[in-house]
Amino acid sequence: MIAGVVEMYHPGYVADTNWFTIGHTGFDEREALVVCRELGFPYSKLLPLGIKVLPIDQSPSIVYVEKDGIKGVIHPEHWDDDDAKIMCRQQGYKTGVALGPRNAEGHIENCNYDEKPPLWNDNAFRGSRSVAQVHCTNGTGVEIKLESGTSPNSGMVKVSVSGEWGVICDMNWTNMDARVACRHLGFKDGYAGTNVIKSIGTGRLWLYNIDCTGVEQSIFSCPAYFNVTNQQYNAYCMPYVFCSKKVVATLFSLTSLLSLPVRLQPNVTFGAVLVWDRDNYHLVCAEGFDDLAAQAVCRSLGFAYGTSICCSAFGRMEYSIIYSNVKCTGIESDLLKCDYVKYIPNCTSGHYASVACSNNPKNEDYELKIHPSGKVTTRHFDNSGFICANGFDDKEATVICKEMEYKGGSAYFHSRHTKYSTVPLLGVPWLANIGCKGTEKNLGKCGKINWGSVGSCDNNRIPAVYCYNKSGFAFALVNGTDKGNGLVEFTLDDKKGAICLRHSRIQERQKIAAIVCKQLGYGNGSLLLNGTDVDNEVALMQQFPGKLDMFITNVKCNGNESSLAECTFRILEDWSSFTEDWIRITTNDCTDAGCMRARMYYRVHEMEQELSCWGGKRRLAVRCFI
Repeated sequence: MIAGVVEMYHPGYVADTNWFTIGHTGFDEREALVVCRELGFPYSKLLPLGIKVLPIDQSPSIVYVEKDGIKGVIHPEHWDDDDAKIMCRQQGYKTGVALGPRNAEGHIENCNYDEKPPLWNDNAFRGSRSVAQVHCTNGTGVEIKLESGTSPNSGMVKVSVSGEWGVICDMNWTNMDARVACRHLGFKDGYAGTNVIKSIGTGRLWLYNIDCTGVEQSIFSCPAYFNVTNQQYNAYCMPYVFCSKKVVATLFSLTSLLSLPVRLQPNVTFGAVLVWDRDNYHLVCAEGFDDLAAQAVCRSLGFAYGTSICCSAFGRMEYSIIYSNVKCTGIESDLLKCDYVKYIPNCTSGHYASVACSNNPKNEDYELKIHPSGKVTTRHFDNSGFICANGFDDKEATVICKEMEYKGGSAYFHSRHTKYSTVPLLGVPWLANIGCKGTEKNLGKCGKINWGSVGSCDNNRIPAVYCYNKSGFAFALVNGTDKGNGLVEFTLDDKKGAICLRHSRIQERQKIAAIVCKQLGYGNGSLLLNGTDVDNEVALMQQFPGKLDMFITNVKCNGNESSLAECTFRILEDWSSFTEDWIRITTNDCTDAGCMRARMYYRVHEMEQELSCWGGKRRLAVRCFI
């Protein structure tokens, strides 16, 4: 079956197409039958003229229309709350709200519309999120609020529909989503809260898997699943935002909201300083940018205090530096009120300026946290952050562990190249090259504590510590046929462990073997067993039997290290050691129970494979030589 408007081809009628539409006057069932037979169909039906909106039997609902007897949908562009209210009143409801990606007429058919909407991609209609939707109600409509935040402009986003408060669940909540939520609440801008402890919300799941572009005025204008009743949710998917200061009650256009004179990236409370100029944002040179300049930036964003973070602290930015030689006196309420050079920047270092903002004055207070994975994070000046790997060794680890009431600590490093080890999830790079002696009672007593002055932060490694009460890392070769070969075994306190090579290729294993031998005082080394993986596993279990307490796994080395401590790795003790960024298989983007079951099966399988070293498989055994 086909349906549509009847057009006829006539040479020379229209210069560009030569097609014209047949008028409806005098066109009846007989003409319709002739047209259909000419197109190869034996039957026909003349469709009624005009456009009408079809009744909805549930809410929320996709908006279906019928044009000349053909059922269709409305393209979401420009679909807004005014359109939704008109349609819902037409359907007998009190009011309505537009859902999905987006005059006072009495009927929706009387509104202005375009019969030829923009071109859509091939996948446009494969889900309800990509067409205009509406929620009709006889209640109070929809609203959102922030709850359980550390300040009036931060918190978990809650949703109310007709007076019933519920939650949003979004495992991939982004800065674009947060920006729209904050704008919906009347703030200028906002960013997603990532390094925050979130509690599980209560109530109905009103919005699920939101996907905003960042330009929407309302969170309900973003593509999302609405009123999801069969989806479970937990604390990890609760959306948390940090919003900038409120918009002054005046006329603000969408352009002015999106083009703030000064903003930060990647977070609303910390990040690189971006200044709007000529339809784009630009960076400020770090040279000469001090705490007075940071104060001006933070004041313009609604904060009372600010501090400079040096230098290029948040990685690569897709913006150019055009501002330099910034000079502020400390009384300015905006960076653009300071003296500066523009367009001809004197920035020989190429580093951009960054700041952290707070409503509390700067002091030396801080909080330390050792995560289950061993990663060390710190909170200072109301901003979560981390310690750079530069200059971090056992002395710093010992001081940190002493502060946690252990005897000492051993330093090692995680790789920064994981989903959960990137800005803004890591936060502010607060410290580097701390210069501890190992005898200090706390980190604040170390010799080179200078919050925010990190210079060039290591982009590849994140410090981690293993706290002990008896003894730190000690490596040895055991059960070998002579002094220079055997299983690589390490001890921590009273626990014994080995190095697991489950993910490593043969070339990588050879590099690790050579590094371990150098660490033990040999000139070089290689793998003890060079058979196939299956043959090696059998030989390992026969030659080096016995159970161990822990394993070093996910080892990554360049090959030029002199000890394993310079590589990145993880320490695995049991199931509780697995953290959010360990197993690459997640359930974050699942939208149904089948996907959840399948992902959980493969996730558990991956964990079991990770734990396979307990059975004697893939342990590192080496042959060292002078």
